[in-house]
Amino acid sequence: MAVDVVTAYDQVRNYKNASAFFWAVHHAVSALKRIDREIELGADAVPRRSASGRTSGISKPTEAQAMFELVNVERWLEAKRNERDVLVFVIGCGLEMCELVRHVLSDVHGDALEMHYVDQKTWREVSESLGCSQAHVYELQHQALQWIDEKGWQQRQ
Repeated sequence: MAVDVVTAYDQVRNYKNASAFFWAVHHAVSALKRIDREIELGADAVPRRSASGRTSGISKPTEAQAMFELVNVERWLEAKRNERDVLVFVIGCGLEMCELVRHVLSDVHGDALEMHYVDQKTWREVSESLGCSQAHVYELQHQALQWIDEKGWQQRQ
């Protein structure tokens, strides 16, 4: 199942404001980490269910049950990979917007957004990385989000 990039792009464009968009990016990063762990675990991460939908308590599955579980594992992995592709797309849109902010406002504006929303650093960690006060970092964020709300969405298209 392929990612519906058009639908994902429309969802990214239709956020009410830049703050909501970047929180979605932030949550996408967290979800991506979880999904990567699940995909890495593969079959071990799949909830085991019988054909009736109940949790399987059978210690020695029949060949039919084993085939049923294998098909479910493959479907589950396909769904997780598709979900991962959408999350990567959303995060990519966030990184693209950070780059646009760097180009139009300044590197430090884009860095502040990326460090907090994509790298998931606290505002304190961002201020330490940038060598400025937290109050200044909040102001940088506010200016960047305000610019995105006023002009950034149009320039991104």
